[in-house]
Amino acid sequence: MGVGLWPSGYMMREPEVIISREAEAGEVAYFQVADTFFDPGRNRWVDESHRKLIGLVRQNGLRLYLAFECLEGDRKTIRGARGVGDFRDAEYRVAFRKAVMERVREYKPEYVNLCVELNMLPTIDSVVDDFLPLYEQTYDEIRGISPHTKVFVSFQYEILASGTQDASEWMRIPNATGSADGKRIQLSILRKLEPHLDLMGISTYPRIFTSPYAPQDIPDDYFTLVFNETRKPVFIAETGAYSSGKNTIPSSEETQAAYLRRLYQLLNGRNVEAIMYVSLLDVNESEVPGLPPQFYTLGLLESKGGKKDAWTVWEGIKNKSITGPVMADSS
Repeated sequence: MGVGLWPSGYMMREPEVIISREAEAGEVAYFQVADTFFDPGRNRWVDESHRKLIGLVRQNGLRLYLAFECLEGDRKTIRGARGVGDFRDAEYRVAFRKAVMERVREYKPEYVNLCVELNMLPTIDSVVDDFLPLYEQTYDEIRGISPHTKVFVSFQYEILASGTQDASEWMRIPNATGSADGKRIQLSILRKLEPHLDLMGISTYPRIFTSPYAPQDIPDDYFTLVFNETRKPVFIAETGAYSSGKNTIPSSEETQAAYLRRLYQLLNGRNVEAIMYVSLLDVNESEVPGLPPQFYTLGLLESKGGKKDAWTVWEGIKNKSITGPVMADSS
């Protein structure tokens, strides 16, 4: 079990206090890494924030998960790519490996995700064969200096299972049929990459974009596809639910907590390595303006650290000893 420290700069307000709460929340600390690769003035302040926070993470005995955002935020293009604009660009490949290996050498993370939600790239079916050699080379370099590190990429599960970005089709998972060709492409990408992954990483936000948001209605076999496609442990690389009633699709603290209860029911007893909840704290809009509205209330805690209903549920799940490669209900 682990929780994201996002945005990292926001966590620098009271780093010692925040990392102590992170240690209460789980066993793994989760950081997103979003380099532009070719920018010589890469945001060193972000690097220093990570260095400070990760130092505290290690002092608190936590494992470390680094998730590399190889796609831009809208997932439509490759982050920092130039020239041909895809994974064939030789300079891009060198810059990508350099950015990854700098972090691996310094931090020796237990988990490295080399591309967050890779399957969301619209051209992924035409460039996956170019990505795979880059992945394999980086994988070998990582394991050469940090043999214990587990390396993988993550797939956006709702798109993987439905073959489309149409949220109305996500409501039909596991029986989505809205894009048979899209689903075929998604599965072919998964099957091409799966043999090369230490873990099967997925991000998942079930039903969060459909109204009414009712997590208790997520079907029992929602995650059937991913467990049928791999014998490797599944790593929930990112998940969450917001708690605000001000969004287009309203939610609440009770609904956010209900999602965590349902997620545990769906995954308990399955071959799951870990669950990464996306954010420890809510984000204050006045301090970090311009985010999509649902991003402000994803936290397990309020922005000043007060406990939300979701925190209580998360603590209960954590205390059921969900550790190691298989989750088991110890109650």
